[in-house]
Amino acid sequence: MHESETVGAFAFAPLLLVACSAVIGLSGLLGWGLDIVALTRGMPEFQSMVPSTAFSFVLLCAAFAFGWTCDGGWRARLAYGGVFTVVAIVLVNLSCYLFLGHGGLDALVLGEALGADHMAVATGIGLLMACYCVIGLMAPDNPDIDGPVYFAIAGVSTSLGVIAGHVVDARTIYEIGVFHGMSANSALAFFFFFSAVLVFPFDRTGRSVFRD
Repeated sequence: MHESETVGAFAFAPLLLVACSAVIGLSGLLGWGLDIVALTRGMPEFQSMVPSTAFSFVLLCAAFAFGWTCDGGWRARLAYGGVFTVVAIVLVNLSCYLFLGHGGLDALVLGEALGADHMAVATGIGLLMACYCVIGLMAPDNPDIDGPVYFAIAGVSTSLGVIAGHVVDARTIYEIGVFHGMSANSALAFFFFFSAVLVFPFDRTGRSVFRD
């Protein structure tokens, strides 16, 4: 394979990585719909990826893909709409959990079927970080083009820590307040998503396309 072909193949790495994250989100939604434990929590003793988290990953990955097109029209509007929808989902869920001890949107939809599962605080923070990354990559007036990289590094390292914790002893993860309720599926989806941010080419960022 010639060098130009290698570079061309690598250029699509962000889309491949974010597609993996989207598949995990879609699998989570399918798992809840068909009651397949392996798709929602991996192992029976693990916490599950709640539907709102799975849906948020799907929206974020779609927004990321729309941002990749470098389009300032309807694709950009859909991307921003998806991002702000995720922000709203996270704020509602975390507010319900932190202040009301309630499962939030998932409890409203699933009722008792949700059990003790909920969107973890760490998951909510991670989703907000992911939202910032998408906007930071797309925005033509982003004053700190390196901002998404810093958040992505934090996201990749944290997700790897959570995955390792599940492999060794998941209870050690759940005993940490902010990680209580965080699933291995969510951590893996975060790993792929933030990895995609890390390898996102500068020439496709909004600042490069619309300003430089």
